[in-house]
Order: sequence, then structure tokens, then C-alpha cells
Amino acid sequence: MTEQFSFNLIDEKWIPCIRGQDGRLITLTLRETLAQADELDDIVSDTPLQTSALYRLLIAILLRVYQPTIADFDTWEKMWRDPAWDMALINPYLDEWHHRFDLFDEKRPFYQSDSDDSRVRPKPLTSIKYGNGFLHNPLFDHDNDEDGLALTPAEAARNLLAVQAFGLGGGHKGMFSDAPWSKGILFFVQGNTLKETLFLNLLPYPDEDRGGIGIADTEDDAPAWEQDDPFAPKDGTPLGYLDYLTWQNRRILFFPEWQNEQLLVKQWQVGGGLSLTADISDPFKCYREHKKHGRIVYQFNESRGLWPNSYALFAPMNVGTDQTSVPPAAFIHLRELMDKQLLKADAVYRCKAMGQGKDRAKVEYLREERFPFPLRYLIDEALRDQLRDALQQADSIAFYLRGSLRRVGFYLYLVKPDEIGWKGAGINPKVSKFISKLSSADIDNWVRHTEADIYFWSALDVPFQEFIARLAEDNANEAMAWWKTEIRSAANHAFKKAKQYAHESDRAFRAIVEGQTYLTRQLDEKLGKEEKK
Repeated sequence: MTEQFSFNLIDEKWIPCIRGQDGRLITLTLRETLAQADELDDIVSDTPLQTSALYRLLIAILLRVYQPTIADFDTWEKMWRDPAWDMALINPYLDEWHHRFDLFDEKRPFYQSDSDDSRVRPKPLTSIKYGNGFLHNPLFDHDNDEDGLALTPAEAARNLLAVQAFGLGGGHKGMFSDAPWSKGILFFVQGNTLKETLFLNLLPYPDEDRGGIGIADTEDDAPAWEQDDPFAPKDGTPLGYLDYLTWQNRRILFFPEWQNEQLLVKQWQVGGGLSLTADISDPFKCYREHKKHGRIVYQFNESRGLWPNSYALFAPMNVGTDQTSVPPAAFIHLRELMDKQLLKADAVYRCKAMGQGKDRAKVEYLREERFPFPLRYLIDEALRDQLRDALQQADSIAFYLRGSLRRVGFYLYLVKPDEIGWKGAGINPKVSKFISKLSSADIDNWVRHTEADIYFWSALDVPFQEFIARLAEDNANEAMAWWKTEIRSAANHAFKKAKQYAHESDRAFRAIVEGQTYLTRQLDEKLGKEEKK
């Protein structure tokens, strides 16, 4: 590289944000983003992964500058009550390390390193791909290169952060390991401004214990840009939380060039970087603690939203046989700030969940979900129990909806259904002849083909947004009654949609009647009989 190439992230505009005053999309420098955080609604980058990675960078800087320990409540109070971040503290820090934030610095380009692996050579950037409605990050797929793709320095910087945080393991002979955020769902509490959002997702620093998540802060802990060699061997264990937040999972090097008087990146070099040990639990993720299998990270489910399990986010709760939820560490810290009356119990923020669905070393989809986050759930156990019961009730009705459609399939496709039993579905269990495995599989495939399950859960997405807030604020009995009405409506509409897949005939008519009768009986039993208007 030569000195003619320079793009310093502190001075150059590269972070896309929404300005709260008018909702306008603007692009800011790193310094401007921190200085104006109280005037910004949020960061809105090209993908949810980039937005998450930008949060990660800003949080690392704030923790390094403020160093809000567990015992130092005055610092926490100042950070929360001050209308804006204290740039008198932040600016000197950014000035001190200004030289380490240049994307194309000749000696220490930001978040990059020349690879010492002879197999790693400069190559064209991977083409942008589309999948499942999301724009895939152009740096994730390292097996399908095409000429012609060029990124601006701002685009390259955002992708660089995302790759270091979300890069997938694999590659030639296992060259790459999974980055810290490659698996699982990330949970952020979103405030009314970007400043509030960053504050609400901070953890005490330094912290010798780090909440039992496997990251203890040592005297040598520092963000990657402060370290003499961020790629020095560490045996998979970060020096502390700052080292973890700026973990260098890849050895990446950009090759900038001028094209039509515009600075672009068309080639890059990427090789294996640092690997993490498996015993680290990320503070932004939610887990299930299984007595036999240990901690299992929560993943997105393509057929339904995240909210049906949202009750597990607020505190450790039983979520199945021998399983207990482990909420994000930042949520637990918020409860401590509430105990000290810094945050109010009646405050309602939003939970933003982001991540990627993947199959081995391939990204299948990117996803972002949001739902209300009333802080009262963090401290009110009875309220959490009510939310759990309400959501499990919806899960139960989804089960009986599938059962009703299995009955439709049974009476629709079997020639003599009254002479055949299906113990697994509770149909004609006393007859002597039973359905074959092949027939039951065909019926289950038909049920899946109707996509009634997807329709049911999607129909409850919007009502849940209202319900979780109403349950925390209004009369609980009224909120629960309203929720049951919404569940009943979603189940009936899902059945109505699914029955369209049954062809018109006398057999189909009976099949639908059998399924509808079963569903109505279960709805009345589990939700109470519907009041006639």
C-alpha cells in the first residue's frame, strides 16, 4: 500500500443513521455518530449483521473511555442522565488512537492484517447474492468469486466489521473458524435514541467475573487497535471483554485502487485469524441450559417468529424438561440498574433480535425482529409467569391446529377411514386395522404443504406486539381474554386457509367437518367457549 490511500473512520462518513428530528437517512463519521447519538434514532446499515457489528464497535469504545465498573454507580448515572455522550472524554481517546482507525494505513490498517498463510493471495471480491429477500453480505461467500465487484471505502468498512463478527467457519482445510456472532440470535434493547440504545446494552467494565460467561477482564485487556499484535496467540481465550468485542476472526487485507477518480476496493486477501474456545457464552445471546447437553444457543425458526419464546428473555425460567433459560447478560444488568432506581419499571423500550440462519458454512438468510420490551417484566415474576402461560397457550393451540388438519388428511385420503385407526393422531384407536407409516407420512406432508402453522403464527405477530405491552400495563384478566380471542381467530383463519387444499367432493366435505369439529372442541376446551354476539 502507498500513503496516497487513506480512509480514516474517525473523520470519513461511513455509518448510516436515521436522524430523529426529521427521520432523514444520513451518513456520519465515527466521531459524529458518538457526538450526535442523542439526536439519532438508530443505525440502519445495509444488513442486520452490519448494524449489529457497528453497535459492537461503539460499545467497545464507550466501555474503554468510561470504564463503568459494578461499584461505580456515579458513572452509570452520569452516562444515563447526561443529555449526550461526554465528547470531552471521547475526543481525546479518538485523537490518541486516530492512526489505528485508517482503513488503508500502510502499517496497521484498521481491523486488518497481511496473512502469513502462503495459500492466501489477493483475489476479486465475491459477487453480491440475494436470498430469501435479504441482501447477503458480499464478503461471506469465499468459494464463488467473480470479477467486477467494487466497494466504496465506506461499504468495505461496514462489511469488514460484519465479517470479523459473523464470519463462518470452514473454507479450504478448515482455514476459517466461526466468529463470535456467527451462531445464535443477538438481542439488543432499543431505546428512544441511539445514545439510549448503546447505554442499555452496556455491561460493567472491568469485571473480574464477567457474569459467569467465560470472559474475565485482565490487566492486558484492550481493544484490537490498541494491541501491538491483535493476532498474537491467545489459546482461544480473550484478554477481556474489550478484546472479545474487537476479536479478529479473520486476517483480512483490502487492496484499494483509483478508478475514474474514485477510491474503490476490488480485491482483498482473507485468511484464518483468531479462534475462540467453545466455553464462552456471549452476553448478547440467550441460551437454554440443559442438564445433559450444557448451554444451547437460541436460533431463529423459519416457520415462526421469535416472540413465542420471548418470556425466556427476562429471567432464568423453566423452558422444558431439564432446561432453563439463560437470558442475555445485558438484560440482567438492566434489572440491577432498576434496583438502583436509575431506570423506571414503567419504561417500555423495544427488543431488537438480529442474526443469520446458516447451514454449515453457508448463510441461508439474515433476519431481524422487534417487539416491545416493558422493563417491568425484568422484576415482576408473576408477570413473567402470565406471559409464559399465554405464549404456551398459543403453542398448545398450534399443536391442536395441526391435529385438526391431520384429521382432514386422514378422512380425505384413506378409502375406508372408519375401518382404520391412527393411534398417534387419536383417530379410531379401538379398531383392529391401523394406518401405515407411508400413509401417515403422506398426510403429514400434506399438512406441511398447507403452511397452516406458518399462517397461524404470522397472524399472531401483530397482536403479540400489543399483548405484551397490555399485559404489563392494563388489567391482566382483560389482556388475557383479548389474547385468547386473537389465538382463536388465528387458528380458525389458518384452518380456513388450509382446507382450500382439499378438493371438492363428498369425501372432502366430511374430512373438513371432522377437522373443524375437532378444532372447535379443542378451542372451547383450552380457551373457553366463544361468547355469541
